[in-house]
Amino acid sequence: MATEQDTITARLKKEMAFKKIFSDYTSQLNLKPLTEPRYLDLYSIHSFPRQGVELHKTVMAYHFALNAMIAKSKTAHRLPFLLDAILKEDIDETNLEIVLTFVGKNLPSDTQTKVDPIVNTKFSII
Repeated sequence: MATEQDTITARLKKEMAFKKIFSDYTSQLNLKPLTEPRYLDLYSIHSFPRQGVELHKTVMAYHFALNAMIAKSKTAHRLPFLLDAILKEDIDETNLEIVLTFVGKNLPSDTQTKVDPIVNTKFSII
C-alpha cells in the first residue's frame, strides 16, 4: 500500500504529463494557452473560462488528453473512445477545419472510436 506522500508524488507526475498533452492539444486547436493551475491540474479542473466554440474546443482537448493519459496507463482498462457532437451548430468554416484536422490527427489507433459529428446544415461531410 502506498503512503500518502507516494500518492501525492504519483499524482503530481500524472498532472505534469496531462498538462503537457492538454497544452499541446489546445495549441493544435488554435486556443490561447490556459495559465491558471485550476484549469491545467488534472485533479483540480471543474470548468473552463471559455464560451461557445472556444469552450467546445477546450473540452475536446481535455477529453483527448485524458484518453491519452489512460492509454499510457498499464493498469487502466480502456473502453472505446466516444466523441459525441464534435461539430457545434454555430461553428464557422475555419473552426470546422481546425476541429476536423485535430480529430483526424489525434484519434487513438489502439482502441475503437465512435464519432457522432452532428453536422450543421451549412456544412456536409462525406
